[in-house]
Amino acid sequence: MSFPKCRGKSNRMNLTKTYDVTPVAHVMLLPGQKFEGCCEVIETECYTFSYANKSDLNDIGLFHVGKHCANDFINFSGKVAPPLFNPLTSVGVHGRSGTGIAGGGGVASVLCPLNKEIYEAISILTLAWGPPRAPLQKFLTHLSINPSVPMSHSDVQHLNNIIGKIAGRTLTKIIAQLGQGLPNIRAFTFPLVGTILAANAKPNNF
Repeated sequence: MSFPKCRGKSNRMNLTKTYDVTPVAHVMLLPGQKFEGCCEVIETECYTFSYANKSDLNDIGLFHVGKHCANDFINFSGKVAPPLFNPLTSVGVHGRSGTGIAGGGGVASVLCPLNKEIYEAISILTLAWGPPRAPLQKFLTHLSINPSVPMSHSDVQHLNNIIGKIAGRTLTKIIAQLGQGLPNIRAFTFPLVGTILAANAKPNNF
């Protein structure tokens, strides 16, 4: 089942009574990007939430909203906002600046180095593919619940397989394509992921 439409403050409050909602990702969009959201069109910052129906354990998934709606869900649920991923190195997107993952404490302050690489990789895939869908939920849930516990080698390999199967090209090439016309896009490397893939004799799709 998909998450219900969530326009309206009172509606969002009621939805947090029916569903356990947890913010799991927060990405600054590139100039001109727009995503479809649960509340309205997302034009600046995309928040991804996981949801689980409190009375139906099979009713789970992800939904996506902009900043205004996200603030309501975060406040009503009492959860901690995920770190903001900014793909640019300087002011250039709606007046915001930064160097990657930003945030005052919370999840941002406890992501271990490997999980930070995974969070950045999924954020880049969000910019390339659109808001995260079911195949990425497992990874985002781990990052949200266990930010300081390194993701398992098998999960790293699984994400590597998803990138290779869906994209048909490496994450590095995806970044290069996203960066066309954007001189201030960040440079990304994934050394810890690379070490894990090499140790398991897997081709590196990062």
